[in-house]
Amino acid sequence: MSATLAPSGFVPVYHPSGQIRARPYTFASGYNTALGKGDLVKAVSDGTIAVGTATADSLGVLAGVEYIDSTGVPTKSPNWVANTVATSVVAWVYDDQQTVYTAQAAGSLAATAVFDQIDMVAGTVNATTGLSAQTLAAAVETGGQQGQLRILQLDPAIDNAWGDAYTRVYVQISQHNFTADKVSI
Repeated sequence: MSATLAPSGFVPVYHPSGQIRARPYTFASGYNTALGKGDLVKAVSDGTIAVGTATADSLGVLAGVEYIDSTGVPTKSPNWVANTVATSVVAWVYDDQQTVYTAQAAGSLAATAVFDQIDMVAGTVNATTGLSAQTLAAAVETGGQQGQLRILQLDPAIDNAWGDAYTRVYVQISQHNFTADKVSI
């Protein structure tokens, strides 16, 4: 039973093609916001990415980062520590809008939420694991409204059920930087 809020952001579970791939993007050295593996990220007008924000279009989900630190050491990490000074910064992002993720809601969701849309809630990156703490909102968007993510089904984990205190569901990005938005049904 999903009785405990233990978010890990958006974890890819499958893609219709059978291949889940991350593509390289970048952000500036010294970027002042922490990014965790599983965080929704968005495209920025200067050609870089930034951490996603509630209700904004999303580019995809962060898979990890690579960079050369200020001492010249190549570094691979699941997360970006805010204000890190580095060169050759690469942010790996699952950016295919058909990718399906599992995510935990910040409240209870009912079976009637399938095909509804829902927004993301920001969280603080876990400094120990580097994982995201983003969750889904506690309530879905009403019919005709746009949400960042589309609920596809209940996560089939054995300790998860509709109506649990913090339901886990499968979602896809519905408000994507690469396509026009479509409202919920």
